[in-house]
Amino acid sequence: MSAHDEPALSIVIPIYNEEGILHAAVVDLIERLASESAQQPLFSRYEILLSENGSRDGTVAVGKQLAERYPQVRIDSLGRPDYGAALRAGLLAASGDVVVNFDVDYYDLAFVADAVRAWSRENLGACQYGDVGAVVGATHPGEMALLRRLAPEVIFLVPGYGAQGGSAADTASAFDANGLGAIINSSRGIIASFRPDEPAWRDAVREATRNAIAELGAVAGYR
Repeated sequence: MSAHDEPALSIVIPIYNEEGILHAAVVDLIERLASESAQQPLFSRYEILLSENGSRDGTVAVGKQLAERYPQVRIDSLGRPDYGAALRAGLLAASGDVVVNFDVDYYDLAFVADAVRAWSRENLGACQYGDVGAVVGATHPGEMALLRRLAPEVIFLVPGYGAQGGSAADTASAFDANGLGAIINSSRGIIASFRPDEPAWRDAVREATRNAIAELGAVAGYR
């Protein structure tokens, strides 16, 4: 893959104090990808994201050497020991259509190939969505956009819109180009849209419901 190609596969590897094994592990992974690219075209367009988190040895220097030698390798340093934060940063930085997470001392390309094949067209309905859903919160729109890219055939149930702080715009990436793919939940924004002593509470509920429909419809492309 040239430096100008868009990757189809992103491999995220959190690293911490891996100076002794990092170079050999990454080179081995690159060679394996090359050798198996004829059977799995996904392996011919990829990026390797090294997400470093607070190493005290020469891990960063080795990672930079690899990035200079191989255009498909990138390294970012978190600056503090935090595996979860490093993994999250790597996943958010990934730009491939398929994103996987490996440990530096273990990876399984056969698993990736099998998973991609399994995801492809199994149990799709007329609207091209499968029979497995995912709950993705509206209060984290960046993660939602990433998950939509990772799972284009999965219906999202989206809590967090309205009273919990998520806006209609925050739910935009849950929908596809046809306005499908998401079920947006709004509970408190509707059932708590009036004062306890409000005699016209039905009108308040009706108005809150209509407003939610209008906002979400505009985001999904229906209005």
